[in-house]
Amino acid sequence: MKQSYTSSYMPLEGGVWTLRDKFGKVFIPTNMPASLKRAQCQSKCLLTPDLGVVSIYQTGELVKIISFELV
Repeated sequence: MKQSYTSSYMPLEGGVWTLRDKFGKVFIPTNMPASLKRAQCQSKCLLTPDLGVVSIYQTGELVKIISFELV
């Protein structure tokens, strides 16, 4: 089931795009599409944990975007 998220950019160590849900939980997509790379972009996404990767960013859970739609 798709949930609502807000995109944001964090200028840490070269920068990272994140998604935040309505409860404030932060996710780091490993495959963030260009159409979501806008500050405060509202979307509905279907996410799955990306267990096969690591990141220098410790701001949220690493995920893959399975599908999305702009709101």
